[in-house]
Amino acid sequence: MALIDLYDTDKRFRRQLDLLEQSNIPERTKELLREFIEDALHGYGTEKISRGRAYKLLSHLRHMAEMLHEKEYDFEYLTKKELKYLLRRIDDHFYKIKKKKGRDPDKPGWGEHDYRRALLKFMKWLRNEHGYPEDYPDKEIVEAGKILLRMKDARPPELAKMRIVKPEDSVKPEDIPPAGYSGL
Repeated sequence: MALIDLYDTDKRFRRQLDLLEQSNIPERTKELLREFIEDALHGYGTEKISRGRAYKLLSHLRHMAEMLHEKEYDFEYLTKKELKYLLRRIDDHFYKIKKKKGRDPDKPGWGEHDYRRALLKFMKWLRNEHGYPEDYPDKEIVEAGKILLRMKDARPPELAKMRIVKPEDSVKPEDIPPAGYSGL
């Protein structure tokens, strides 16, 4: 029996590639994103992923690259300052969406989680594959990165303090109904 692709994954993936090409982000960033997705699809230098996951990663990373480009920042030169800016922009983006949908905008959601996971996965790959540019502004991070990136599952130093919270990890005791509560 043939498998049916309800989500038309190949078409959606190709659309993300087209959007990447049409984007106003620098060519170098586009090259890095294409290389990362290609490596991830084949499991080189990072965990192997499906085309559906590649579509999602590329969508998130392209959006983040556009956010960075607005301030003339890019992934290769991402420092703590730029990272804080990017995380604020991601949070603001989802805050507006949740508020519009009538959800509690202060509770972490899966969108923020997915963006942070995509950023971490890409930055680990970038630093392992390409290292830091010669003119990277924070020399202490470069030296720490040379040591840390030799360890399996180590984060690049500029991402060391970035937290990724799963929405279910953020449930407060007062949000849990008492035993025997029927919801009526």
